[in-house]
Amino acid sequence: MSQIDYFTEERSVEAVNARMGDEVTPRLREVMASLVKHLHGFIREVELTQAEWEVAIEFLTRTGQMCDDKRQEFIRKQWDGFLPTLYRRRCAILRG
Repeated sequence: MSQIDYFTEERSVEAVNARMGDEVTPRLREVMASLVKHLHGFIREVELTQAEWEVAIEFLTRTGQMCDDKRQEFIRKQWDGFLPTLYRRRCAILRG
């Protein structure tokens, strides 16, 4: 197993970006690599907890389940409720 195959926090960006397929265009590879780098940096910066991560994934999953070819919730008002909900849940988590 090469070092890049082994997922660690220090090598997380490289490990995720190394999994992009060969069919990815150079521009998409550049954009996605930058997105992964910034997302991982954000998670480290705010010291996101596992519980907070799960809230965010739950939100994205529920939003995706509401989407179809005529309804795209990711670009609708759903985001208006996301940050307040995430904040309330974070406060509840921190209070224990």
